[in-house]
Amino acid sequence: MCQPFVLLSACLVLLGLLAGCEPFPRDPGESLQHVHERGTLRVGVLYGPPWVMGGAPGAAGGVEGRLVREFARRQEARLETQWGSEQERFDSLRHHELDLIIGGLTTESPWHSEVGFTAPYYTGKVAIAVRQGEPIPDDAEGLTVWIPHGSHLYDELRRHGAEVKRVPELSASTGAIAARQWEIKGLGYQASDIVLQERHHVMAIPRGENALLMELERFLAEFVESHDMDRLIWETSRQ
Repeated sequence: MCQPFVLLSACLVLLGLLAGCEPFPRDPGESLQHVHERGTLRVGVLYGPPWVMGGAPGAAGGVEGRLVREFARRQEARLETQWGSEQERFDSLRHHELDLIIGGLTTESPWHSEVGFTAPYYTGKVAIAVRQGEPIPDDAEGLTVWIPHGSHLYDELRRHGAEVKRVPELSASTGAIAARQWEIKGLGYQASDIVLQERHHVMAIPRGENALLMELERFLAEFVESHDMDRLIWETSRQ
């Protein structure tokens, strides 16, 4: 006899609890809400081609420059870029004076304990590759591998037993090369399974800002899904 009353009481209690709950996801610092209220997305910019390059005066070019322009447009906000040193930009982010930072950041960033990061939106490998039609090596031992002047891959290749030669540009090589996957595809080479490095690219936001994080990650996932990222990075690097 009392079951309907008990059920009604339980429903009223549940409704009361739900009414008192804050919406999820939430931003303790209200970063996403402030973007909408200001009509401005404040982005800290660290130079790092091809991810971030110089654009128009004060603007950010490069792959991530394009990404944040389109993200700002989706939020119906004006993009405000602030260039500076890594220390300056991350200090500003920690104090909520910026909404996010771009600059070719990866999951290996030393700032992980102080700010938040998106999930990796692009994973790039550095591998040994050969021209189309040539035999693909399965071992670097004794293999002659070409790298461009200024490359940091020399020691890594030597640890794999490769003989290393340098050229001004990878396009001038006469054999196997060690390069990033977007360079390999752009040059028309075929990658081997000999992976030297792997980088997971992210963007930085204030720690704990979950609404902003989810909105940004959703945008990045949709962008990557609809674009050939290796081709985009290659074309951007040639500009």
